Amino acid sequence: MARQAHIEDLQNLLKSERESYASLLAIVVPTSRSQPTEQVTEAELKPLRNNLSISQLRRIAEQREREQHPNANKEYWERVQADYDKAGKLPTVEVNG
Repeated sequence: MARQAHIEDLQNLLKSERESYASLLAIVVPTSRSQPTEQVTEAELKPLRNNLSISQLRRIAEQREREQHPNANKEYWERVQADYDKAGKLPTVEVNG
């Protein structure tokens, strides 16, 4: 019985949320009949960026990073080794690169 009452309460809540959203939408977004339609030029329809997938954009960014910092991996491990040497906690490890 309690479960059925809980389900009904949730259904009533959803119904209330839908009605509130519909009334808010009617206020925020004016209907197309009340507003004159604006002519959209072709320049405004231009895409914001090239139509590339996320993986393609990632590969482009990775390639750009490789070109700007060709020895990034070696520089990173040298910096880590220098930090360890400064701390004096771990033995020295040779970096092969």
